[in-house]
Amino acid sequence: MAQMPRPLNPPTPLLQMPTYALSLLGRDARSRMAQALPEGLRLGHLAVLGALAERSGQSQGAVAQSLAIHPTDIVAILEDLLERGLVERELDPSDRRRKLVEITPAGRQLVLTATSDSEQIMDELLAALDEQERLTVVRLLRRALPQKQDRGSAAGG
Repeated sequence: MAQMPRPLNPPTPLLQMPTYALSLLGRDARSRMAQALPEGLRLGHLAVLGALAERSGQSQGAVAQSLAIHPTDIVAILEDLLERGLVERELDPSDRRRKLVEITPAGRQLVLTATSDSEQIMDELLAALDEQERLTVVRLLRRALPQKQDRGSAAGG
């Protein structure tokens, strides 16, 4: 995915809109993160791996629900990850209609690498800020996001 250039001289009314700045930074962050992934993987693949790194052994339906991914899309994503050896899938012994998904060591390593890449990308995007300011921006962004729900209630089919 080619990175879209930032506008060289954005109009003042746009610069007065915090949403505009967030959208530019978000676009750059998304583009750079996508470029950092191995060939053929997309951010949706990384999202699934991240969910499984936190809670491996979920049903594919639970993974889809937790990430708001359509059930047909999760099947395609998991097939890609299976082919690359990043996840394993097996039938749930207590309900053979469900498939459980486990992250592999290679999948965990990819998440660790992507996390490191993400930190570097954030440092580059926020290079005009000193280290303390960058840490503050990241802390505030995390605080602005909705808080995580209790994952125990999302273990459905």
